Amino acid sequence: MVLTARHAGTVAVIRLDGRLVLSPALQQLKTRIDKLIAAKTTSGLILDLSAVPDMDSAGVGELLTIHTSVTRRGLKVALAGVNRRVQEVLDITRLDGLFAICQDEKSALEHLSQA
Repeated sequence: MVLTARHAGTVAVIRLDGRLVLSPALQQLKTRIDKLIAAKTTSGLILDLSAVPDMDSAGVGELLTIHTSVTRRGLKVALAGVNRRVQEVLDITRLDGLFAICQDEKSALEHLSQA
């Protein structure tokens, strides 16, 4: 999995490219997010999953960990570009009710600006 991080204004955007499965990349994701949300200027987080074909239980666990870390800091988090297969996993695990799931980065930015 390849991680690309940037800011869109005060919102941190992380684009994931590859499977969200048990691998050393999951720990890299958590470390990268912790650094991004530690910045006082960060107001929210978007995880762009448009290039994530699927995920396993480790990926689900990592999303839960990320959600907890972000919300404990008083920030909002949104998922963008979720495909059908990943959406099914989110539905089955009931994470679809925990995360704001947006069609794309633009709609996620709009959602976070209203939150």
